[in-house]
Amino acid sequence: MARIPIKVGSNVFPTKAAIKDRVREIVGRYAFDQYLDDVDFAFIRELLERHPERDQKVGVGIVRIQVVLDQEWKRNRQLLLHRIDETSTDFSWVSCIDGENRVRDIKQAMRRAVQEQILDYRSQAVAAGAICPYRCTPLTENNSHVDHVAPDTFDALVHRFLQSERITIEQVEITPSRDNQLCGALVDRAFEARWQSFHEAHAILRLLSSGANLSEARRRA
Repeated sequence: MARIPIKVGSNVFPTKAAIKDRVREIVGRYAFDQYLDDVDFAFIRELLERHPERDQKVGVGIVRIQVVLDQEWKRNRQLLLHRIDETSTDFSWVSCIDGENRVRDIKQAMRRAVQEQILDYRSQAVAAGAICPYRCTPLTENNSHVDHVAPDTFDALVHRFLQSERITIEQVEITPSRDNQLCGALVDRAFEARWQSFHEAHAILRLLSSGANLSEARRRA
């Protein structure tokens, strides 16, 4: 079956992957806190029309879009939109391309629930002088990525935990995302606490260079 081209404004792309490549190129071209120029702004503004929460994100209208450091992990580039009424919010450009995906959103909420554990591990590993096992380079807070060691990948841990809870991932309740919050949070605080304890007990973490190819690292493992 022939692929149907995807339109974003006046731009036509053969695949979703091609759109993602275009957005990564745009975001990577700007320094932190820079605003998109008119051409890139127009493209991202058209892309926002595809966001599953378009009305909430756009609000009364957008005047600027800025490349900023993410406020949760403090290492990734993300896009921040500024509205006419002087409010602002970040948004997931991936959601603009892939659309609504409840399983993805639940996994993001579960990752957010253990974010403190992951960031603490990174800080301790950096302080101990961690070296990337594949690039053999010294690791810092800014050039490193925390990976869950296979076979206990993050997805595998989520699956095992949900099995122990005797529920499916679709049954996990999360809050709607709000301004300056890319993903929702787990609704059930007792469930969240059990998940945090499970992750702390079973996750085997390691620190890699952000430039290391994680898929290659997993193949070697």
